[in-house]
Amino acid sequence: MKEKLQSAFPPQKRSNQRGDEPGPAKPVPQIGRKLMDGRGIVFWGEPDMEAVFIRKGTKVTLSDSGAPLPDGAFQLDDGSEMLVQQGAVLRFERRYFSVRELVIAALLGLAFVFLLFLLAN
Repeated sequence: MKEKLQSAFPPQKRSNQRGDEPGPAKPVPQIGRKLMDGRGIVFWGEPDMEAVFIRKGTKVTLSDSGAPLPDGAFQLDDGSEMLVQQGAVLRFERRYFSVRELVIAALLGLAFVFLLFLLAN
């Protein structure tokens, strides 16, 4: 009977080295971006995340060498700005959305409104 009981607690994260050892999972590369000076960077997230939400504490490395991004203020090629300290994002400010993102959001919004219209009638 005990074998069929389920815990109310979420499953423990497993280490990437050995599947039988509990512990924190290693971050995996999630988003590749470019700085204004042309250098490529990679933001790192948890293995079970579908995408990285760039926030305080998100690890960031140079894509060519894998070294942590040095401390300082950086501007991404899309106009966003970030402050990095010890290889982690201290502050991230997205300046604007690209035209492509705005068009996709508008199309999704129109599709949603159309579906609601069809369901109402």
